[in-house]
Amino acid sequence: MTHNTPKPNIIFILVDALRASNLGSFGYPKPITPTLDKLATRGTTFEKCFSCTNASDPALTSLMSGMYTRSHGILHHSYEVAQKEINTMDQRNVKFIQQILKEHGYNTYALDFLARWHMRGYDYYPELKIDRTKRKKQLNRISRFFKFLHIKPLFKKISHTNTFRKIFGGFDAYPKDTDTTVKAVELIQTSTKDNKQPYFLFVHYWGVHKPYTCPDVENKRSTQCYDNAIETVDKHIAEILDAANEQDIIVVVGDHAESLGEHGISFDHHGLYDPSLHVPLIFAGKNIPEGKRINALSCTTDIFSTLLDLAHITYNAKTDSVSLVPLMQDKVQEVRKEVYTEENYYQDKAAIRTTNHKFIKTIGQGICQQCHIVHGGDIELYDLTQDPQELNNIAQKHPDVVKEYSEKIDILIQ
Repeated sequence: MTHNTPKPNIIFILVDALRASNLGSFGYPKPITPTLDKLATRGTTFEKCFSCTNASDPALTSLMSGMYTRSHGILHHSYEVAQKEINTMDQRNVKFIQQILKEHGYNTYALDFLARWHMRGYDYYPELKIDRTKRKKQLNRISRFFKFLHIKPLFKKISHTNTFRKIFGGFDAYPKDTDTTVKAVELIQTSTKDNKQPYFLFVHYWGVHKPYTCPDVENKRSTQCYDNAIETVDKHIAEILDAANEQDIIVVVGDHAESLGEHGISFDHHGLYDPSLHVPLIFAGKNIPEGKRINALSCTTDIFSTLLDLAHITYNAKTDSVSLVPLMQDKVQEVRKEVYTEENYYQDKAAIRTTNHKFIKTIGQGICQQCHIVHGGDIELYDLTQDPQELNNIAQKHPDVVKEYSEKIDILIQ
């Protein structure tokens, strides 16, 4: 069912690996996000938004489908995504928000390079210079060969040379955010002049994803470099907002966050602790309350239903998404009691995050393939009211709570 109310333009900005705690509007003392902080004052901020996974391919699939990873079927990342997973997604008739909006009269544009199933439903998607999945698979094979010869440090050294990059594309062959911004502004201006159909523009920024875009910072694995990358992306977002109409719906989010040393995870986004999952979520535009801050629990999957709600589109198919509009309108105090999250890249773990608890359970490979250790143990329970940094595992003290959460995860991963 579609309402007759005019549909708003929607600009969906995804800043890859952006954690909430490094924004001024979330209490960060460094003035590195003036654009996003200003956006927060003219819109609504969700203070407790968590991603349902911590790798881009499954995270983006969840963002655009409103489904948890177990619901849509894409559990892994990059070349580790098996064809079986894509077949499962297709058998379940998973639809992405851009496909639904297109069916309801929207022009749809994306500025991204994950390609494959992520391209579905767009009128415009950039032509890819490099097949990212094949490139990463090839590089991984070369890396394993060097490791077998016990000279992996040499591989890390030569993989960043210009000659190696010309041949293989390099590990960091992401789109340039400057180019993305120029194209985004062009699409906004063209669509605004046309003004015949509403448009949906998805902009995926990669500068905050490692290796961070911080040319003026010598130590690339540092909080200074990460902050500098955020500051740079914040300036790009300012250009997009300047081109947009104030009535356009703007949403800014991270697909996952980034650990900067917490729990022994340095400058990466694995582990199901809050530093890798807690992301900023800001809505602004027509009918969005100004300067509102909402402390209720939310998930990145909820953007799906919220945007459809704001576009006056009713969607009745299966989803794990909940509209956040009732929270914005003060009609309810909460829309969900928990967030389910999972990772299947460096390690296989699942977690349930409530307002008061974080429960993490190993569901497969327990040894982190990146750090070569077991992070936190196979079963973890944290009291977030007393221990927000998740440092004191109280699982052994509360077997009944562990049993309840563990059984719930077992049902979810069947």
